[in-house]
Amino acid sequence: MVINDKSLTWCIFLLSLSVSPVNAAEPQEQPENVAMAEISEPPTPPSEMYLAVIAGRANVDDSNVTATYDCILCTPVTVSKNVEFENGDTQIVRFGEWGVGGYEYAGISAELTRTGAHSGQVEAEYYALSVMPALRYPLFKTSSMPSGHVNLYMGLALSWTITGDISVQFPEFPTSKMESDDVSGNGTGVFAGVSARYSNFALLFEWRKMDMSLTGDVYLGGNVDLSVNTSQSLLGVAYYFR
Repeated sequence: MVINDKSLTWCIFLLSLSVSPVNAAEPQEQPENVAMAEISEPPTPPSEMYLAVIAGRANVDDSNVTATYDCILCTPVTVSKNVEFENGDTQIVRFGEWGVGGYEYAGISAELTRTGAHSGQVEAEYYALSVMPALRYPLFKTSSMPSGHVNLYMGLALSWTITGDISVQFPEFPTSKMESDDVSGNGTGVFAGVSARYSNFALLFEWRKMDMSLTGDVYLGGNVDLSVNTSQSLLGVAYYFR
């Protein structure tokens, strides 16, 4: 059998059709390496405990003072007068905490307060324990001071008198001065202030309004009732433990 060039060409063509072409390797899927940006909130400042010493002037409102002079061998004498207090003063030791319960803006404090009110006829000095819930608004936060270098704050005060002295000089009484060293009472108040903090120390400027009702028992008979309502302008220093 004679194979010419034309027949050879057709054979090569038919042979090429019968052979399956090599499939090209499909590109493998590359793992998706998508960098997800972590969404993180600003860190919550930890709770901060502090001790503060505060003092200042107290403007005392006029007060109605009722005093009863009594003794075993005399007729009781009761006098009620409106007394104009000339001046007053306040000193405070406060222990408190901000960030109570994990809430950055909430605070609570307890304090011991000494307040004096003075006039020509009545002298009153008392010591009170107070519980004071408060809220603050931090300003100028930094990574080193997440609670803010400046804080605006305000709150309420619930107070109970633990001791004190009241002296009354009314000409209607047989004695020149009636004194009571057994003083009790309670009251409420509101306060607002601003603190500027650097490191562990803070400077406090505070205003508050306190209304206290006092009762004093006089030795060997008698008593004194009065209200001491004060507007206080205070300056203090606080030390933060953490």
